[in-house]
Amino acid sequence: MSHPESAPESSMQGVSAAQGVSAAQGVSAAQIVTAPHAEGEAFLAGVEPVFARLIAQYGPCQLFTSQQYVSVLVTMIIGQQISTAAARTIARRVVEMVQPQELTPERFAEFSEESWRACGLSTPKRRTLRNVLDHLAQQPDFFERLADPAMALQRGAMLRTIRGIGPWTAQMMEIFAFGNSDVWPLGDLGLQLAFRDQFQLPEVPDAATL
Repeated sequence: MSHPESAPESSMQGVSAAQGVSAAQGVSAAQIVTAPHAEGEAFLAGVEPVFARLIAQYGPCQLFTSQQYVSVLVTMIIGQQISTAAARTIARRVVEMVQPQELTPERFAEFSEESWRACGLSTPKRRTLRNVLDHLAQQPDFFERLADPAMALQRGAMLRTIRGIGPWTAQMMEIFAFGNSDVWPLGDLGLQLAFRDQFQLPEVPDAATL
């Protein structure tokens, strides 16, 4: 059973936050790669005119993956249930406060609750960050094991063993850290709103409808 987490407004909030932190931390071009989506785009364009129109209008998918696993996870936690602009601002503040050192349990403890609050992190998110860092301290090879292709089917469940990490955060990690293009985040409000608008639906579709 997964632990509760706040449902984000949109997966794109996680994207922008992750991009901002990755850039701020100097992630190299070799560490960020564009996922190969051409085959999927061709399939979608062939079966659904709405997708064909959107692909022609906006061009190839620009989703990226990053092997900076801790940075991606931290920024996905930051991006839960807040606007894109807020996520970017909080991520920038966290990076500025923590740099140039890595965010470890010891580094986390160096800053007061007031310092984290000043960055914009809510109490639940601070707890989740602490849970993540404690988990990594106990299992230093955690992400190395998750990155093993043989563990692909277990990744989500393993991530959700960390208190505060729920389905959405695990799915965003699958997409942006491990490059899994088969993830379909049905509970993502941004995705639901996009389907309502693009397919001209009378109401926002729920996960079951999607």
